[in-house]
Amino acid sequence: MQQWYKCPRCGKDILYATNPCPYCNCSLAWSQQGPMIYLPPVGASQQPSDQPTIEVPQQPAVQYSSTDKPDNEKAKAQKKNVGIGCVAIIIAGIVIFAIVGVCSNSKSQTTPEANQAPPKLTISEIKSRAITIPYDDLMRHNEQYVGQIVYYRGKLVQVVSSYGDVYTLRLATKQTQYLGYSDDIVWINYNGERLLEKDIVDVWGKVKGLQAYSALFGNQVTIPEIDALFTELVTKGTD
Repeated sequence: MQQWYKCPRCGKDILYATNPCPYCNCSLAWSQQGPMIYLPPVGASQQPSDQPTIEVPQQPAVQYSSTDKPDNEKAKAQKKNVGIGCVAIIIAGIVIFAIVGVCSNSKSQTTPEANQAPPKLTISEIKSRAITIPYDDLMRHNEQYVGQIVYYRGKLVQVVSSYGDVYTLRLATKQTQYLGYSDDIVWINYNGERLLEKDIVDVWGKVKGLQAYSALFGNQVTIPEIDALFTELVTKGTD
C-alpha cells in the first residue's frame, strides 16, 4: 500500500521517502512517522554551524490506500469517467438514430401501398363485370353480393335531391306486360345529371347492402341498396 504524506513546507501530497519535495524542492529527513526536519532547499547556502537546525512541528501522517488517492488523482479519474460516459451517450444516440431511420424508411415504403386506392374502372370494364342478380336472391342473400357490380333496368318511382348533383333514387326493376315496371324496388345512391320520376334508366352499380325507409303509412320497408357507378337514360318519363 502506498503511503502519502504532507510536505511540512508546501503541504502537497508526496510519497514516503521522497527527497527533495518535487513541489517546493526542500530537503526532507524521513522517519517512520513521516518527514521530520525541514532543511534548506537543495543548492542553497548552508547555515553556519553555530546556528541550530530548524525543526518543523510534526504534522500527522496521511496514509492512502490504493483505492483512496489524493484529490488530483481523484479529479483525473473523474474526468476519465466523464469522458467515457460522454462517448457512450454519443454511441447510443447514433444507434437510436439509425434504428429510427430504418423504421421510418420501412413505413414510407409500405404506407403508400397500404393506402393506395383501388384503380378506377372504365365504363366498358364496369359493364363487362356487371351481372344481374335475381331480386329475391339479392334480398335473401344480400351479404354474399356486397361489393359485386350489378346491372338493372327500371323506372324511377322516386327521385330525392340530397345536395348538388347527389340524389337518392328508388328504381322499380320488375316489368309486367300490363303495368310496366312497378315492383322489386332498389335503392340507388346516384351522383350525376338530374333525372326525373318515370324515367326509364339503365344502372350499373356496386351492391352496398340493405336500406330501410318509412313507407307512406309509416311502415318500415327494407330494400337492396346500390351505389351507382354509371347510369344511362333510356326513355324519358314524358315520352
